[in-house]
Amino acid sequence: MAFNQVKDLPEQLLAGRFEYLLEHLFRYVMLDESRMSAFDRAVYAAVYNQPENIRASNAWYQALAQDIADAGTYARLTMPVLGIGSHVSYSYLQMSLPYMAEDVRVVGILDSGHYMFEEQPAQVLAAVLDFLQPPAS
Repeated sequence: MAFNQVKDLPEQLLAGRFEYLLEHLFRYVMLDESRMSAFDRAVYAAVYNQPENIRASNAWYQALAQDIADAGTYARLTMPVLGIGSHVSYSYLQMSLPYMAEDVRVVGILDSGHYMFEEQPAQVLAAVLDFLQPPAS
């Protein structure tokens, strides 16, 4: 994560070469990287290869310390909140989201890594559509 927090360096090192980082990430954080086709990988790389997109993707990491400080000042959310977690993040979401919101639903997609939309698209869609259904009266 520290690499992503360095201003300007990621853009200089990754512009036109982002596919190398992506390939590492796909191998590292996916349970089934075969779910990401060569076409999908090329689309990801094409989008991220531009310096402005690399800068934007790193801005989240660069703002993280301020986000953490700001979070302590926020009121709990009162609207329904859905958390969808992979085998890595599910337990974390179960533990943390109830502190941030009053009406929380956490769905685990435990047979997926970080790229849930690529690995288990039907499960992600089902979780979102179920969440968006009006409550039974």
